[in-house]
Amino acid sequence: MKLPLPEYILSITGVLALVSLLLRLAFSGLARIYKFFFCYLTVDLVQTLAPFFIRFDSDLYGDIFLVTEGLMVAFYVLIIFELYTAVFRQLKGIGRAAQRFTAFALVGATFAALMLRTVIP
Repeated sequence: MKLPLPEYILSITGVLALVSLLLRLAFSGLARIYKFFFCYLTVDLVQTLAPFFIRFDSDLYGDIFLVTEGLMVAFYVLIIFELYTAVFRQLKGIGRAAQRFTAFALVGATFAALMLRTVIP
């Protein structure tokens, strides 16, 4: 099963945008500063390219999607920590407090999601 034409055009546009952004970050040196954001964009590129090489109605595509989506969610949190470091560089106490709050919120949200998963089948 191939992608429908509108989805194919949007996927090509997304791939081109991601590649250009990754190249821009790499050549400007920002990829070394914002490592997690660069890694997130790389995983997003892999996820966007997957339907071009793997049938999107197959189990393999589903597995790749789940793995890349899980990685992207993990990178969301790491990107927030990365931004805290950049924004609160001069205000280390506020930055640490914000990072601790985010970590506690993440642990609480994960715990709540797991509890709901066990309670609601």
